[in-house]
Amino acid sequence: MSASLIETLATLDHAEIIKVTKACIALLEKKGKATKEKAAPKEKKGSMPKGVIPPQLMKPRAWVEFTLKHANTNGWEAFAVKEKGEDVEVPASVERDGAHVFELTGKGLIHKHAMSLSKVRWTPKTSTGTHEALYREFEASYVPQAQQAEPKQAEQAEPKPAPTKIKDLSKEESKEKPAPKKKEPKAEPTVAAQAAPKPKAVKEVDTFHIEDDGSVMQWDFKGKSYLRNFACQLWQCTSEGEMGKWCGVLNPKTMKIDDSAPEPIFEDE
Repeated sequence: MSASLIETLATLDHAEIIKVTKACIALLEKKGKATKEKAAPKEKKGSMPKGVIPPQLMKPRAWVEFTLKHANTNGWEAFAVKEKGEDVEVPASVERDGAHVFELTGKGLIHKHAMSLSKVRWTPKTSTGTHEALYREFEASYVPQAQQAEPKQAEQAEPKPAPTKIKDLSKEESKEKPAPKKKEPKAEPTVAAQAAPKPKAVKEVDTFHIEDDGSVMQWDFKGKSYLRNFACQLWQCTSEGEMGKWCGVLNPKTMKIDDSAPEPIFEDE
């Protein structure tokens, strides 16, 4: 910014400075917009994406590739190519060590030469050339890319079987409270008889033990067999070891059975 411009702005009043500032901002926005429009190149209408061969050029391109492969395998005749507007003759191939190459360089035909040779051998647009039969052979073997892609598209279109849902029964089973489990009785210690001149009454001691896990275990008391759980609830123990009739609740302190106690009801009943 020049000194003269700064001096000029210093002479302006408040309203004039605001007016100049707005004009500068509008000018900056206009120039910035013009720069963006200039930087963004416009896409050509109807142009193919980069790297994609237009459908109408697929067959001519395949004919060039076929000509290149055929010439390097079987050899080629002399033909002319356009270079800087003039016709330049490309010499015929020679066979050397089983390969068809240029006599001077010892190299095979390249893609640039194959493009010119394919037009000499046959040009479909004008139906002219020296190798119509070879072009018909190419046509018989040519398969458009769209047809080649059909099997792959069919595979993609085939729906995959939906995964089979397996119902988890373990969660439902865990909700149900299991029936009481039967456990084998633990051996109860026997009270050794002590020799005494007169027998004394021995107080009955409850030595029964079972875990509080909802199971029952056989328990013998006064010549009878019961099935007993942690809460001292008793049922008859059948000869097969199964649960029989309800007998009541044992008081472990008095070792008496209260047969008036109501039978408990389990959830699975």
